[in-house]
Amino acid sequence: MKMMSNLLISALVMFFATSAYSATYNIGELGEVPYVKPVVVGSGEFTDWFNFSISTESTGAASVSNHTLTFYGIEILDISDLTLEIYSGGMMLGGSYESLSLDGGNYSAKVFGTSTGVNGGTYTFSAIAAPVPEASTLSLMLAGFGLIGFMSYRRRNLI
Repeated sequence: MKMMSNLLISALVMFFATSAYSATYNIGELGEVPYVKPVVVGSGEFTDWFNFSISTESTGAASVSNHTLTFYGIEILDISDLTLEIYSGGMMLGGSYESLSLDGGNYSAKVFGTSTGVNGGTYTFSAIAAPVPEASTLSLMLAGFGLIGFMSYRRRNLI
């Protein structure tokens, strides 16, 4: 009987140690202030979703970084194959996540991997979106630079 209970406990521990983990975080509206979220995951495969919205056309960036903790050669916290994907309307956006052109709307960031550390793993997700200046603002700024350059040129030629 004791052997049967030890076997059952071992089976439960193995099941929970390798079970898939998933969480969803609702960020709200993403803006110029960076959103940074440290996340701790249990052992095994995991998938986390970060849902956010952007009000106007923006340039966005997102990244994830793994934090490894090793103690006497034993990986206490580690994640293998840590991956980030950005989705809009169920479609994955291609390209680098260091700089994305995003229209106003709802988006999701999917972070997934396998935590291989004895106590799971930990990573940090960060995202930011800065509005793209309107064409009229940009042209007005360039006209101002041109005017300053012209005035500087004229002063140099008068002296």
